[in-house]
Amino acid sequence: MKILLCAATVFEAGACQKAIQRAGASTSASVLKTGMGGERAALVLTRALESAIASGARPARVISTGFAGSRRQDLKIGDVITARKVSFEGRSIEIDLAEIEPRASFCEVALQQVSEVMGAKNQAEAEAIDMESYSLAGVAARFQIPFSVIRMISDDPEHPIPEGGWLAIVRSPLSLAKFLARSSGLPLKLANFWERLLKQGFSG
Repeated sequence: MKILLCAATVFEAGACQKAIQRAGASTSASVLKTGMGGERAALVLTRALESAIASGARPARVISTGFAGSRRQDLKIGDVITARKVSFEGRSIEIDLAEIEPRASFCEVALQQVSEVMGAKNQAEAEAIDMESYSLAGVAARFQIPFSVIRMISDDPEHPIPEGGWLAIVRSPLSLAKFLARSSGLPLKLANFWERLLKQGFSG
């Protein structure tokens, strides 16, 4: 069974696909581009899992990957995180990290999903934020498939999201491309990270 890498944007999904291609034909991973935002991501993953299970290709694990924002001073752009808990609007899902290897190479965080419009409640309590992981975790739980978050930090307190927030970036692929280009070549770093991990035999 393959692990399923869920990535929101064409940049994130493309980086994962490139990593799989470079890692070789024996790589036990596939990529699903979910689109941005929790509701959309949940719908796309639900349909993908229904199709996969019906065809006898049930994933071994669903992994939420791509980029996340840091709310900790010690989490810098390019660092890799895994979530011990994902939250959204006061609800939380605990994630078992015991099965994740090599765990030592990731920073464990409490991750909060935010909406496409800025101003999520209790952001101050989050160590990192993204827009899909809580919703993806919920879908994986319904299908009784193990779930993990492995994401790369794209912005931090010293290098915040550009003026206008994620809403402006979501509405403009060009703005997203420019932001990622400014963020130290993150798509390439993400591709290189996953290539190394997959070549080491990572299976979730």
